[in-house]
Amino acid sequence: MDIGYKLIRSEILHLDGISSCHINAFPNAIFSKLGPKFLKKMFSWYFESENRLLFHIEHDGHCIGYFGLLINNGKLKMGSTSSIIQYTFSQIITQILLNPRILLHYSFLQNFKLIVRNIKLKMFSSKKNEIIINDNNTDYFPKLGLIVIGLRKEYQGKGVGTYLLKSIDQIAHDLKVKSIYLTVSKSNINAIKSYVNNGYNAKPIRESIYMEKYIL
Repeated sequence: MDIGYKLIRSEILHLDGISSCHINAFPNAIFSKLGPKFLKKMFSWYFESENRLLFHIEHDGHCIGYFGLLINNGKLKMGSTSSIIQYTFSQIITQILLNPRILLHYSFLQNFKLIVRNIKLKMFSSKKNEIIINDNNTDYFPKLGLIVIGLRKEYQGKGVGTYLLKSIDQIAHDLKVKSIYLTVSKSNINAIKSYVNNGYNAKPIRESIYMEKYIL
């Protein structure tokens, strides 16, 4: 790996660069369409708990890749997606009001039930601490959830993605977790191949693939 690449534990001052990197990596994703201000709020979710970790890679002083992690001890109050939606709820509503066409975005339509459930939770539930969704597919804890990972397009196919995954492996070893897990869309063939090549096992779940790598 080029000595110019540097893995950094992200802080609030890095959110502009990480948000820009996300938009470059996923220009058509729903969260990218919600804009940089929303993304900065979304990534700040990782600073709200000691069980959440955000890292990025810099090259020549610029963010070129990032990943977000969640330490799962088997007692999650809700799934990470729902937690992020709850955390960014007001920003989502604001962006929808400013740009109603977002409601027609394919990702919004695919996750319509999840979004409606979170709207009901935010507006009508008085039991904020009840368990709603578990990200738990095994009884093998603690484990590390890979919530998000992205890489600028101009750095893809150059080994940087593998470096990101190896960095996550090292963090998992340092934290002494028992496995790393993630979900990925069935249509994202390249990502699935990359995870399999890096030791992840795959299990289909609805429209996604659940993948897990056990730490020795």
